[in-house]
Amino acid sequence: MVGDAAAFVDPLFSTGVLLAINGAKFAAEHADAALTDGNFAAERFAGYQAACVAGMDIFRTLIAELYTENLRKILMSSAVNPTICSVSVSVQGSAAGARRRRRNVHVESRRDESVEPATCKAPIMTRLVRLVIVALVLCLFTVESQATPSRPVFGPRLQSTIDALLPASRSLPDDRKAELKKLATYVRDARAAGRPVKLLFICTHNSRRSQMAQLWAAVAAAYYGLDAIHTFSGGMEATAFNPRAVAALQRAGFDMASSGDTTNPHYRVTLAAHQTPLELYSKKYSDAVNPQSDFAAVMTCAHADQSCPLVAGASLRVALHYDDPKDADGTASEAATYDARARQIGSEMMYLFSEARR
Repeated sequence: MVGDAAAFVDPLFSTGVLLAINGAKFAAEHADAALTDGNFAAERFAGYQAACVAGMDIFRTLIAELYTENLRKILMSSAVNPTICSVSVSVQGSAAGARRRRRNVHVESRRDESVEPATCKAPIMTRLVRLVIVALVLCLFTVESQATPSRPVFGPRLQSTIDALLPASRSLPDDRKAELKKLATYVRDARAAGRPVKLLFICTHNSRRSQMAQLWAAVAAAYYGLDAIHTFSGGMEATAFNPRAVAALQRAGFDMASSGDTTNPHYRVTLAAHQTPLELYSKKYSDAVNPQSDFAAVMTCAHADQSCPLVAGASLRVALHYDDPKDADGTASEAATYDARARQIGSEMMYLFSEARR
């Protein structure tokens, strides 16, 4: 009701309210993300600050257009904090039936009482409406275009796993962080240049580690609100997505539906509500569905890294080796080994995209 009344009485004031609401929402999202991942740093708020500055420039332009000199000095001065005490609108008629609106705005300064209450005249309504509409559109575009996208809604079990991975992602060994930071820099640079980010995870058979990395990278990018991130996987040869790896990912909370093919089943994986599912199956890294140029090749096993000295089309190559959980197949520690590998890969992907977001 208050907002509706303000918009009716003074569209300019409602513009200021809109800026404040959007700015507060944007700041809260940044603070929530920073507190969640433990990387609370001043530079994280550069986008918010720029949005506020741009929005207030528009607000000041409106003030300069619509108000008289005295009121402009008060509203645009950083040394005062004006309070609008009352707004009254009177409509005066004439013999010809023409109507003209006169707006009396009384302003008080909390720090400077030397300025007398000012009176200003509104320009013609068509100009006022046009300026306000333009300001509203520009304010929304400025703030929303720099806002962090809303965090996706993951399933309860997957969200619980993500929450458990975050502490581990902050305490990785330095040698792992060094390789992950190379990849994070690649992601940041590509996004800054407006290019889609393509990450191709490669292992020998594309059956375990590379599949896990593809999924966890997609989750981490979504969790940190980074769009235009495309994850892929492939092997030196195609076999099948190993059912033990599938089971470990399902225990972590991934929703995976099999096509039923027993030779090389395709899995439709839903990461979060309202997101397009991914289709995972074993394939060679050079398969047509994988990127052929301008991508980062992430070598997830030492054998593939040594056997493939050149990955054609890759802009960057990073060695991120993981021990093969296959070594525990058929043993009492099989499930625990696969779960541990899934958690290790997941925590490192969370670290990667927390760095890429900076």
